[in-house]
Amino acid sequence: MTIASSSVNNALPVTFLLFNVTPLVNHAILPQWKTAVEINNANYEVERSTDGRNWIKIATVLPVPSHEYDYTDNAVAAGLYYYRIKQVDTNGSYNYSIIRVIKLNGDTRLSIWPNPVTNILFVQSNFTKGRFEITDASGKIIKKEIINNTLTTVPLQHLAKGIYTIRLYYNGGMFVEKFIKQ
Repeated sequence: MTIASSSVNNALPVTFLLFNVTPLVNHAILPQWKTAVEINNANYEVERSTDGRNWIKIATVLPVPSHEYDYTDNAVAAGLYYYRIKQVDTNGSYNYSIIRVIKLNGDTRLSIWPNPVTNILFVQSNFTKGRFEITDASGKIIKKEIINNTLTTVPLQHLAKGIYTIRLYYNGGMFVEKFIKQ
């Protein structure tokens, strides 16, 4: 069944095509979203919660022609955070995006996402030179790679489902993070 409206007054709400939250290495979180056609859209409100029940508005974002949005949330520390986008119409009515959850570790020198991962793992660090290794649950090295910038994409389609460990080596130091391959 197709639901449509020929009147702007009866227009369906904005449709969210994409909504993700990404950790940044400087202890910040980047909510990003993209929408379909926007009719009577006044603005978006980025909301954050630490328990999934009590929400605070952290930003208001005005519509743009590209329908692609982001906001850098710098007011976070280590912990679990919930994000949602409130889309507000010009008449005051509103609807919400889905809720995204993200956990920030205390050490932001290494961030990986998404976790769990299906195809591509993003590895972000404060270091432009170094290397990483991915090992399976038995400790066997599955992948090694040199990194030359702060953001690296790692294709993982070939990996079996399971729990893996990534180790980032740099200037004599090492950071370790676990991830799940779905």
